[in-house]
Amino acid sequence: LSNWTVAASDAAIIDAQCRFLKNAPYSDVNACLNTCETISGCNAVVYSDAQKICNLNRCNTFSPSITKNGYQGYISLTKKSTG
Repeated sequence: LSNWTVAASDAAIIDAQCRFLKNAPYSDVNACLNTCETISGCNAVVYSDAQKICNLNRCNTFSPSITKNGYQGYISLTKKSTG
């Protein structure tokens, strides 16, 4: 998790700046993030342990406006810039 930041809790990434790439097989948050790292362009994840969801996304920008509240138990994570 060291190269990831929690962008929002109880929120999902829903924004025109972010393109949904795919649903990854559900496991745990680390497996979800590791799967994202293997997919070209993936830099944002919506994860829910309770709902067993791992959504992989590519975002052009990371502003607070990319998340939408009201998703209880979800966390939205964004990849830290490497440059």
